[in-house]
Amino acid sequence: MYNDLSLQKHLPVPLTPRQLTFSNENMKLGRAVIELKRKYEAIARSWQTLTKSDRKQFELQNLAPQIHPTTGNFIYAFRPDNFIFAVLGANYWSHASYGATEGKHLTIVNPWLIAGGLRKKSWFDMDQSVFQQLVPQFEAATISDNTGLGSFSSWLKPFPLLWAEEGKNRIQSYQDTNTDLLTSVTICEFMPAASLRLYRSVLDNSVWLLRYVGGIDAHWDHQIQQMGALRRQRFGKVVLPFPEVGVPLLQNYGVKIDKGWGAPWRLVKHAEIQECKHVRSQGWS
Repeated sequence: MYNDLSLQKHLPVPLTPRQLTFSNENMKLGRAVIELKRKYEAIARSWQTLTKSDRKQFELQNLAPQIHPTTGNFIYAFRPDNFIFAVLGANYWSHASYGATEGKHLTIVNPWLIAGGLRKKSWFDMDQSVFQQLVPQFEAATISDNTGLGSFSSWLKPFPLLWAEEGKNRIQSYQDTNTDLLTSVTICEFMPAASLRLYRSVLDNSVWLLRYVGGIDAHWDHQIQQMGALRRQRFGKVVLPFPEVGVPLLQNYGVKIDKGWGAPWRLVKHAEIQECKHVRSQGWS
């Protein structure tokens, strides 16, 4: 439920924030993405306390935390924007796949649709009652455009997914207390669905790939070419690391399923597992 009492106390009377609404199906998919992210992160944060048997089980299920290439420590928090774009198969070319279309708008957001980044240990076990007392301060700071205490986010329209730009550490507390978030949102639009195609591996139906077909919109073709993604062939085929949520989100967006033949589409589960590990190696340790 939304924290109406807090808003009534702190929002100026003429100020009416927007409220993001989605279909029940998309709400469930958006929440599933956030829960998946939190699941991986929770395992990483508790890894040192787990038994050898539990660790072995998580390793067999491809749930074990990944090692940061520089620090050598476990990644315990993913970068929120990276994770969202990875779900949609756009993690290699995220900066070319969307564009900001509208400036900041005060918006009420269901906290289970926004990806945060819980990396400050002081927030790991935040007392819920203490957090609730802080919410009015955060809302007032958001209204006054205070980037130190306020909440600032980006929405990848039309998906039921946002990522926190400022206030990343607090997002999990909003989720745990079911307190809807007042945040200043920048609206970004994803590339056209007509420019994308979904493919199933011809060797394993559970493995999905995304491809940018091009030739539909000159603006997006230019964006992709500027990144050199087409030259590197990464745009040719990208394995979806989390197809259980990525495929239905892309299909709801209007991305068509096509058939691919030959070597590029002959992938097995190992390719998906490796891509999943790669995504989970990007974050804070």
